[in-house]
Amino acid sequence: MRRTSISLIAFLGAVSPLAAQDGGMGESEPESDDEVPVIVVTGQGLEDAPSVPAYATRTVTRDKLLTVPSVRIEEALGTVAGFQQFRRSDSRSSNPRAQGVTLRSLGGNATSRALVLLDGVPIADPFFGYIPFGQLATERIGRVRVTRGGGAGPFGAGALAGTIELESAGAQTLPPFGASLLANARGGPEASALLAQPLGAGFVTAGVRWDRGPGFFTTPAEDRVPASARAAYDSWSLSLRGVAPVGDSKVIIASLRDRSRVDGIPIWGIDPETFPAVSDLPKHLQYANPEGEILLGELEELNKRGIILGEHLARRLQVGPGFDVLLVTVRNLDVDGAVMDGLAPRPWSFLVTDHFESGMYQYDDNYAFIHIEDAQRILELGDAITDIHIHVEDIQRAPEIRVLLVEEFGYPYSVRDWTQLFPEFFRWIELEKWAIFLALSLIVLVAAFNIMSILVMSVLIKTPEIGILRTIGCTVGEIYRIFVYQGLAIGGIGTLLGCLIGFGLCFAQQSFDLIAIPGDVYFISSLPVDMEVLDFALVALISVIICLATSIYPARKASRLMPVEAIRYIM
Repeated sequence: MRRTSISLIAFLGAVSPLAAQDGGMGESEPESDDEVPVIVVTGQGLEDAPSVPAYATRTVTRDKLLTVPSVRIEEALGTVAGFQQFRRSDSRSSNPRAQGVTLRSLGGNATSRALVLLDGVPIADPFFGYIPFGQLATERIGRVRVTRGGGAGPFGAGALAGTIELESAGAQTLPPFGASLLANARGGPEASALLAQPLGAGFVTAGVRWDRGPGFFTTPAEDRVPASARAAYDSWSLSLRGVAPVGDSKVIIASLRDRSRVDGIPIWGIDPETFPAVSDLPKHLQYANPEGEILLGELEELNKRGIILGEHLARRLQVGPGFDVLLVTVRNLDVDGAVMDGLAPRPWSFLVTDHFESGMYQYDDNYAFIHIEDAQRILELGDAITDIHIHVEDIQRAPEIRVLLVEEFGYPYSVRDWTQLFPEFFRWIELEKWAIFLALSLIVLVAAFNIMSILVMSVLIKTPEIGILRTIGCTVGEIYRIFVYQGLAIGGIGTLLGCLIGFGLCFAQQSFDLIAIPGDVYFISSLPVDMEVLDFALVALISVIICLATSIYPARKASRLMPVEAIRYIM
């Protein structure tokens, strides 16, 4: 197919200029086809490099993983032809800079490595990264899929030798509880424990692993010297994984007390037991008990089903906890029947159990939560779900994980991360950050010039004193340091006071929302503040450096004063 396309393009590119040239000359069309010269240009693309196509795939099942004597993931991968680690005898004792792998059986100086993924997320850079095989517990892995090639394709960008995909096992595969304790003659104990429990429609798994030992010699016996020592190891790892299904769709909501208050909203069906593992919803509930219990589903004492509304949505409907609302859906609506016979959807009654206020106006004004079983019944989904929410430990890696999921699942699945939900909002925040940075930079520069002017005035005022100090034996360097220290003292005290005042204002904003902004315009109801120790440290360091730079000129001016000139005007 590729060769055919290239030939066609080349032919069109050759013929089109000729046709245009003839038309521009104004000549009449020839009467017969014999008079028209035919030019045919053919060509073919370059052959794919050997690393581009994915030409072999090997799957190591969980049963084979667990039959490895050492129960270590690298030994299990050793059953795959061509798998080779770099410059080590064991992943527990090795040079971190050399912990790459390849699928081409190359030696320690190999540069063609493989990309290692855990649940679709790269563990390390395939060429320079450290792969912590010692932290990957075999009992937590469901299967391993090894793909050779695919270096420039979707099977692993940049992994010229191939891709090793590790997939975590789910609650259906793992035992409810498992533990092991191993020891060997070299004094290397190893202990592990694993817990897997279903929580509602989802599940949660937790595991811990620890091992310690004297390690191995990294040099051959004949090359060892008295200073040679074993590469001892002492490592541990923890894992916690939660999966909660979510379903959402738009419904019509109305207050049962005042049915004129009607709105269309997205409804989320969640599992109250597992949803807190991937969301901080309990922290934003307004009327919940101290444990943050999510009251959804069947309320046995009241014989009603619970619903949680956004704070602004509840105000617009004028309902609160204890009020009844109606949900109506037109999903799977027979449009032809509705046109002929009229629209008669079935209403579902729910009791408002709580409000949530996240600070994001888009959520607080539109969303509501019900039990996932209620959502499946209302939307006629059966046991199916429409969305799965995933909580990642590092929020900054969400776009990267989204790309990997898109490559893994493809159509018809749609994957979105937090940067795509409100792109205008995040662009506005980035623009504001640059504007504030420029404004603060100008303020700091003005303050720095003020410090310089203060020091220059101090030099002018203290000229006689400087002359006396030089006369009694002070060196040029000592005079220079006096004014440099003075500039640092002024800048240091100002920086400290600025950091304390800034911390106080940011803490007050976080606690009391002193600066409120219109949520319907900016998506949030108050100015967000995120304090980081690194930010305070960088600002303080840059401020002190600027103060030091601005004190150099006055200090040099003072140190260059001649004693005779300095004491001439002493009265």
